[in-house]
Amino acid sequence: MALEQSQHHCNQCGKPTLHQRNTRESSHLGCLIVVVVLGIVSFIFPLALIVTVPVLIIAIPVVFLLVLVSLLTPQPPFRCAHCGQVVGELTSKQKAATAQEQSIESIAMHELRAEQARALAAKMRRACVKSFELLQSASRGLGRFVETAVSQVNRLLLKMVGGEENIILYRFLQVIVVSIPFAVIAIPMAISSSNRHAEQARIEAANQGVRQAVEKAEKWIQVGQLANADQIEEGLNSAEADAVATQKTSVATTLAAFRNIKVERQAARILESALKFIAQKQFDKAQRFLRQYREHPYATEQQKARTLLSEITLATSDEDALRTLLAMDDKAFSALSNGSAMPAIPSITHPVLLETRIDTLKRNVAEAGRQREEQRKKAEAEQLAEKEAIQRSKQLAAKAIQKEKEAAERLEQLAAKAKQDEEDKKQHLAASCPLSIEGLPFDRDVIGTPQIKLRVRNRESQSIEAFKVVVACYNKFGDPINRGFGGNEKTLIYQQKIDARELIVTNGSWAFYGYDAATRFKVTVVQVKMGDGTEWSPPKGFEDVNSKSYEVTK
Repeated sequence: MALEQSQHHCNQCGKPTLHQRNTRESSHLGCLIVVVVLGIVSFIFPLALIVTVPVLIIAIPVVFLLVLVSLLTPQPPFRCAHCGQVVGELTSKQKAATAQEQSIESIAMHELRAEQARALAAKMRRACVKSFELLQSASRGLGRFVETAVSQVNRLLLKMVGGEENIILYRFLQVIVVSIPFAVIAIPMAISSSNRHAEQARIEAANQGVRQAVEKAEKWIQVGQLANADQIEEGLNSAEADAVATQKTSVATTLAAFRNIKVERQAARILESALKFIAQKQFDKAQRFLRQYREHPYATEQQKARTLLSEITLATSDEDALRTLLAMDDKAFSALSNGSAMPAIPSITHPVLLETRIDTLKRNVAEAGRQREEQRKKAEAEQLAEKEAIQRSKQLAAKAIQKEKEAAERLEQLAAKAKQDEEDKKQHLAASCPLSIEGLPFDRDVIGTPQIKLRVRNRESQSIEAFKVVVACYNKFGDPINRGFGGNEKTLIYQQKIDARELIVTNGSWAFYGYDAATRFKVTVVQVKMGDGTEWSPPKGFEDVNSKSYEVTK
């Protein structure tokens, strides 16, 4: 035994895989070597022929027999190393598909064979007619030949008898010789006639069988009993395949009509069985037959079967009955519970299923009543909880409104206090500024340029060495007047000493070139240098605390 491996496509794995098998190997080469060695020894040593010849006579047939057996013995098939599938063997799905294809091919082959049988029967009939004509021609030729032979034999008999004393023997021989041609002609004709009558009888019998099969099928089509349908179909198939019958023109049409009506009546019988089980209230069996009917390719009442299936499901469903009972109003449920009135069920038309639906509803009345009571209590509890929640919400809303109102009042108080504090701080900062602006002497030069002086007072008990102010310029509408990149502000610095508590007007004036249209001026103290070296400036955010605005008319 040896392991042989090969690469093949596996139908089960769906891809090329490694296949292997165990092979049976015989020592044919060893036997052949032994035979060759014995031959060489016999050629070199002639005396060894006494031993080698008998051995060769036995060994050579044995070797050829072993080789022949090895060649004729089939090797085991290759199998997939992963799944064990035999190479070339089809899977179950492939076998089913192949079987379906083979069934279709067998039907086509059956029709082809029937056609070939009809053609062969026609050929046989033509051959029989031709052979009969040839036989008649041969019989006529044979008769002429026999007639010539009889005349020759007659002359020969006259010579053999040779006299009137043997006239009886002559007449006897003449009668025998004359009857020979009639026998030679009559016997083949009788045989041919007998064969022709037998052939006609077989054809008539076959045609009679075809007519009977067609009549039975037509009668079955009118009556439609499924009990003997297979026998009638088998008879039609046999009639169609009969090579002897000549009157088969209506067999194929009748067979096709028979098969169509057969499958249609089979489907109708399935639907009838389903209706029968519905009448018996065996709804599981009825559903099974209805599903089988819907899957049938010749089912003509699909809508009816679908409606019956849905009605059976509705009529027997306890869950749907509970949903229906729970959805009823109290008046309809009470009437159903008391039996005084039944609900309308327009979705069910079959009377048995309608009765079953009502029974299902009655069977679930107690459970539905319990659940309806639970739903009522739950609804009441939910309503009560909703009312309490609304009341709590109103109370919480009132409290929230009150708190918001209080918070708004506190915020207003805090804002007012902050504003007052800011005013107080501004007043304090304004009061703490050592320099106050008391006036803005204003004039224009000959070309209309504003000339400004400042009237200031030293509030402190010590002198002021210098101060710095910022003057912002505006027109009559309050719009800032910009002078190029300098903007609308100009910084003024005064560096002459101002004594304690002294009110002065600055010496000289500041010319505001480019601000000819200015009529309003805002003066802000930004820095003051005291005599003791300390400096004052407003805190950040309170730069305008010591600002004063002036409007001029010139």
